[in-house]
Formats: sequence, C-alpha cells, structure tokens
Amino acid sequence: MNEKLKLFQQEVGKTVIGNETAVSGLFTAVLAGGHVLVEAAPGSGKTSLLLTAAKAMGLDYSRIGLTQDTMDADVLGTVVQDNGKIRYRKGAVYTNLFIAENLDRASGTVRSIVTDIMEDGKLLVGGRPIPLPAPFITAATIEAEYGKYDQLSPEEKDRFMVRLPMAYLSGKDNMSMMRRRTSEQAPPPEISAVMTAQDIVDMKAEAEAVAVPDQVLKYISDLVKASRAHSAVAQGITPRGAMDISTMARTRAYIMGKTEASAEDVRAVLGMTAGHRMQIIPQARAFGESEDSVVTDLLKKVKAPREENAKTGSKKGGHRE
Repeated sequence: MNEKLKLFQQEVGKTVIGNETAVSGLFTAVLAGGHVLVEAAPGSGKTSLLLTAAKAMGLDYSRIGLTQDTMDADVLGTVVQDNGKIRYRKGAVYTNLFIAENLDRASGTVRSIVTDIMEDGKLLVGGRPIPLPAPFITAATIEAEYGKYDQLSPEEKDRFMVRLPMAYLSGKDNMSMMRRRTSEQAPPPEISAVMTAQDIVDMKAEAEAVAVPDQVLKYISDLVKASRAHSAVAQGITPRGAMDISTMARTRAYIMGKTEASAEDVRAVLGMTAGHRMQIIPQARAFGESEDSVVTDLLKKVKAPREENAKTGSKKGGHRE
C-alpha cells in the first residue's frame, strides 16, 4: 500500500472515526484527479472529513455553504479595477480543494456554475480566463435524506468521479467518538500535512503510467452494458462513468503498488464510481432496490477475467481472481 495513504489515514483518523472506505476513496479520487460527492445524514462528519483531508494533504482549501441566496460571484469571484489595474478578486472556487456544502440547496444557476467549472477545469470571470491551481478538486456534500439526492440532475451527478456515502458508526466507533468529545483533558487534535500539492500532482502522473489491460477494459465494458440492461435501472452507467471506473481502478492499482490494474481494482471502486450514475426505476426502489444492490448484482452476474497480470515493482506474474 502507498505509504502516503497510510500516513493520510493516520492523520484523518485523528478526527474521523470509522468510514475507512470513504477515507481511502477520497484519497484515490484526489490522485485520480476526480471530483467527489460526499453523502451522509446530517451531523455525520462530512465537512470534518474534507477539512481534515485537505490539511493532511497539504492543500489550500475553501469552504462555502450553498443556499438559494448564494451569488455567482461568491463562487467565481470578480474582476475589479484597482488603481487603474484589472485584478481578480478570488471566489471560493479558486483553491486546491473547493468544499461546496449542501450542493442540493444551491440555485440551479449556481449548481450549473459549479459543475461547469468541474467539467472545464478553468474559470471565466468578466470575460477573462483565470487558470485554476493544480490540483483542483471539488468536494460537494449532500444530506442523505429522502428526495434530497434526486434534486441533482443526472448530468450534475455524472460530473462527480465518485460518490462517497458515510455510514452510521458502529457501537464501538460511536463510543470512541463520544469519549473524544466529552473528554475535558483532550485538546483538539493537530493535523499535520503528510504531503504537498506537488506530491499529489507527481503521484497522479505516476498513476497514469499504470496499464489497464484489454481484458480489464472488457470487464468494465461488460459491467457498463449489464447496468444498462438491468431490470431495476432506467439509465445505466454513462460513457463518462466507464472512463472514470478505468481511471479509479488504475489509480487504486498504483496505490497498491501494482503496475497493471486488475478486476480486483475494478470491483473495489465500482460502487463509489458507478452507483450515482444509475437511475433506479421508482417501482424497483419501492421494492427495495438501490444503487448499492444493483452494483452487488452486477458483480455477481458479470464474469471477471479468470487470470490477470498484477505486476509490482518486485514481483512479476499473474494471480487468480
């Protein structure tokens, strides 16, 4: 496993208890250069996860709580004249990690602005192009309440490489959290940066050198095709989703120290990368179907490659899935 991920998990674990899948998924998505949608019940620590992650990654970050009253300029910034010179006054989006809280509560115009920037990777303010810093990641939050998630259009959901649900804590983790919060002697934990923005840029470039064999690409293609034919799905995995599955699988393989992605990597990232892109038929949802149950069904029904090369720097050869 990537040493940076271990250090990252240790730092994030100072404030975020449990939800290891969300923590590692966030790290993988950032290295993959993808945007993140964090979904959880109110008070589950969505923002805490993102703030801690930004600090541990050594990233500049900004946070904005979106409402119907949020203005375009709050996000984009403005171009102003200062002593005869034109200057860009930064908006919340001009940062490495842009934390957009409650994306579902923003106006349609602001949601469109946010998702357009995610797509284009650049700003246009007052007719002037403004380059964004590298890396640039949008991490939006949404509350896991009935009807909230569906306020985002399929096109808006599709711009996010991953959706990271944060689960309720187990009894043991809940006890740990309450002990931390009620201890009068324990000071707030200090989060140390275990990497820099340049480290992330460099690791992203290294991850892009990881191969995705044709048999793994075919496996992804078969999963995508099966999602579109599934009886509980009105719209299956999108073409962008297929590419994101490949990118996330490749990045996970890099984190695990491999030079080739395998079906194992695809299976590990499929739920977080594909679930939010599928539209579940309302009647099927009424009978208990969900994005997660469909992903589980796809993994059961679609045949994975029997044998793959999962090479590392010190060992060559294949292994059985």
